[in-house]
Amino acid sequence: IGERLESDEIMYAVGQGALAIECREDDFTTLRLLEPLFHGTTTLRVLAERSFLRTLGGGCSAPVAVCSDLEGRTLSLTGAVWTLDGKKMLKSSMTCQINYRQEEDEDDDGEPPRKCPYRMPKLFCSISPGKLTYTDLEKAEKLGDDLACRLIADGALDIMSEAKKQNEMSPP
Repeated sequence: IGERLESDEIMYAVGQGALAIECREDDFTTLRLLEPLFHGTTTLRVLAERSFLRTLGGGCSAPVAVCSDLEGRTLSLTGAVWTLDGKKMLKSSMTCQINYRQEEDEDDDGEPPRKCPYRMPKLFCSISPGKLTYTDLEKAEKLGDDLACRLIADGALDIMSEAKKQNEMSPP
């Protein structure tokens, strides 16, 4: 290895590398079977990232990238938007404090994971809350939304609109 690239040097697409499994929200048997695959840290990070992209109105061809992290109880998100030629970039970062502890993902104390106290789960960007509290999920979603709004105020929508026009004019 000649050089290690850190995520703040080379950001990634929203949800890059995250595994998602889909099932019916009322299929409690399957949900119980999937429960051991739940990873709260990934859920919080992807939720913030998806909220960021949704608020920007971006899709898979948008010149948008992110970097998220959960250190202790601090969830951080960096987002950026570029012109297609890469000459102009808007980039910003924000953090929020959550109550969830990463150690809960490890579940090495023999205790069962906390259950969501609500009978009918509320969905966040199509993410089931699993063992996370709605408060933490709402904070992660708000983090992504707030960061996108900051970039929108700085002109991100103009950059994305221009990129969309250029993509539409390009031959397939």
